[in-house]
Amino acid sequence: MKKFREILEVYCLRDFEAIRLCEDYLHVAHIWDDLYDKDKDVSPYQLNKAFCGVLGHIPMNPIYQAHVKEFASLSLLTALTWQIANRFESGNADQLMGSFILRNTLMVLIYFIILLAGAKNDDDSWGIDVGTEFFREMFDGFHGKYLAFLSEMGQKDENL
Repeated sequence: MKKFREILEVYCLRDFEAIRLCEDYLHVAHIWDDLYDKDKDVSPYQLNKAFCGVLGHIPMNPIYQAHVKEFASLSLLTALTWQIANRFESGNADQLMGSFILRNTLMVLIYFIILLAGAKNDDDSWGIDVGTEFFREMFDGFHGKYLAFLSEMGQKDENL
């Protein structure tokens, strides 16, 4: 399986600022999740890097600055759906699946950055084609990721 950085390089058309913005969002999200779940230790370095990302790197990114209103809305949507997902982690099998899906809302924000990197193509079919391929790569191993999520929640889904 490809490393996520390699995937971003392809789909962000090697646009360094787009790749950096994706990586910054992903890092912040992972640190927040680790702090919330208390399932992994977070070093002071990782925590400082996440705060520098939220307070500096993300808002100073030229792509973010050019689309600040859109990113503010998508960032809030991502943060709120993640919090809603956490409320369903102790629910029934359907709620657990919903929780897993909501926790992956961040991928929509990443796809938005990919679209911005390729916006110069001015062609919706490009966005659909690249989105199909990006999400295909994201779905690779999705079932295993879902089973790992269930395991973390102390659940088993006998229907899978």
